[in-house]
Amino acid sequence: MSPVAARLAGPALLLLAATVVSGGCGYLVGALVPLRTGVGVYAAFAALWSVLFFLVSAIGGLQQELSRATTPASGLVVPPGRRPWPFALVSALIVAVVVFASASLWGALLPGGVSVVVVVAVALGVAFYAVVAVVCGALYGVQSWRPLAAMIGLDGALRLAGVAIVLAAGGGIGPLAVALVVPFPLALVLVVPLVRVRLRTAVVDVTTARLGWNGLRLIATAAATGMLVSGAVLVIRIGIPDIRAHDFAPLALALTLTRAPLVIPALALQSYLIVLFRERGAARALPWSGLVFGAAVAIAALVALVGPPVIRWIFGPAYAIDPVTLGLIVGSSGGLAALIVVGAALVARGRHGFTTIAWLVAVAVTFVLMPVPLAHGTAVGVAFGGGAIAGFVAGCVLLVVAGRRAAAEVRA
Repeated sequence: MSPVAARLAGPALLLLAATVVSGGCGYLVGALVPLRTGVGVYAAFAALWSVLFFLVSAIGGLQQELSRATTPASGLVVPPGRRPWPFALVSALIVAVVVFASASLWGALLPGGVSVVVVVAVALGVAFYAVVAVVCGALYGVQSWRPLAAMIGLDGALRLAGVAIVLAAGGGIGPLAVALVVPFPLALVLVVPLVRVRLRTAVVDVTTARLGWNGLRLIATAAATGMLVSGAVLVIRIGIPDIRAHDFAPLALALTLTRAPLVIPALALQSYLIVLFRERGAARALPWSGLVFGAAVAIAALVALVGPPVIRWIFGPAYAIDPVTLGLIVGSSGGLAALIVVGAALVARGRHGFTTIAWLVAVAVTFVLMPVPLAHGTAVGVAFGGGAIAGFVAGCVLLVVAGRRAAAEVRA
């Protein structure tokens, strides 16, 4: 094992452990709500969750850019405009305004409409997450792994606690929305004071304007990622607008339960992979992503066999789903996880635009396939599976192109 690999192996395990904790908490949230509420309430909650975490995923593009751009200061003097914190505050303000202004658009995707409490909770929550994204990106850049692990684990644990309290009190969508977003500011309050000295050393390698431009491009990529991961439920609502609640709820539950184990760990390690590929080179991304995809296919076959009866047994006949649909959804999650690995390598090479193209291909193919004349469940499975495969293939091709261009530049 190389010195760089040995130095980064421990942090990878630490971040994975924190991701398991956070992902497990999110998994429990996704299971508790349908168990404690009816199909109608769960359909509204699933749509709210999808809206919120689609927006969070998009803003996560800032974390990717800060991970790439941030390094510890080499001296006491920091060049003007190279601190990330003004950028964090401006980003949070812009995000809050945009989410407030677009409430009528995303609110229309929630069954039963949207309340003032939900709008305020989502807008302020996503604004706080913009600060979280910059802080986490800076921590990745200065390689401060333990605080990162704490941020990841706390986020999930606090959310589970909040949702459990709301459900125990019989709260509706408004209180649930508050419970979903409160972990963002709480994690900042609990962790940042402990690492403020380390964060003072964080500097970025580009001007604020360039940081914003790179961040915008990665937000576009992250939005495409989020559309197929956290926002997958929204894709169904947009692609099949006339779908009924009793058809929609089982698909939403299947996506919630199966996206997390395969995609969330890859997303949690995305910034880590950017740092790894930046230091060791991006050539390993192709075989690694191939292994991820192959493992996902095997897992999908197993889940298709045992998953439907387990879901029916735990959640009841209202959430029954056929094996083909479930297998396709699980397989698509693996394809997206593999694409995340390839995308991290492209970002490490500085090919932000290539990453965006690959994810846009995945989104476009998904929406093109969604209206195919099949049963709703089968159509959803085919659309997500086809989109994931198309995006993964496009990402692999673009990574090869990026490698050849880099080699040509070195020869020149």
